[in-house]
Amino acid sequence: MENKPNLKTEKWYQNRRIQAEIIAGVFLLLSAVLTSPLWLKLLEKSADTPPASLPSSDTRHHPVSIEIRPNISREQADSVLTAIRESRNLRELTPLESGKNIAQTPWGTYFFVTTHYLECSESNIAKVWKKKLVTRTRLKFQVYDKSEIHYTSEKQIFILAFISQETASSISKLDGSSKKEVTLFSYPWEGFDTLVFLPQNRIIKAESRWITIEESWPVLVLDVTVQ
Repeated sequence: MENKPNLKTEKWYQNRRIQAEIIAGVFLLLSAVLTSPLWLKLLEKSADTPPASLPSSDTRHHPVSIEIRPNISREQADSVLTAIRESRNLRELTPLESGKNIAQTPWGTYFFVTTHYLECSESNIAKVWKKKLVTRTRLKFQVYDKSEIHYTSEKQIFILAFISQETASSISKLDGSSKKEVTLFSYPWEGFDTLVFLPQNRIIKAESRWITIEESWPVLVLDVTVQ
């Protein structure tokens, strides 16, 4: 026969059987809520639907003008970049959207990628870009390690980088046939203060390397071939 609790000394909520039933009920309730259509909808990472694949490189051989903004100092960089994101209606990624590859990331966003992850060659560029892990923020000490990416539309991805004014003049128009070599900084540096919006599908080769401009201050740059 089951032992009945001593009601004179034991409260109802102290009974172990009742506690177990309460816990089981809570788990059943949570299970029902988390699997409901409304909750699943709230968990969707954004209203934007990520594209099934990255923008095609089929337009690489078409002439294109490259957007350029000169004379941006380190002190101005953050405010300029913020204004550009706002003007393009780009939003920051949510925490759950970070850490994925670009192909899984919704467009209409901006994010950051460690510069050496952008390395690619003409034979594997599409495959490599699909493996890039994105982050939603870039801390102050990471400005020369991480490159800013603007995923403006389903067909357009841009790398934002800083180059020299002389180089900017040479790549302001890409004819789709001539190949040009460019060194990209992820943040302004002396002599590299011209902001360029480089379409991802115009890059046919990219290699990163560390350089030391000031003592004990290594900077990660990206040497790219554009077309």
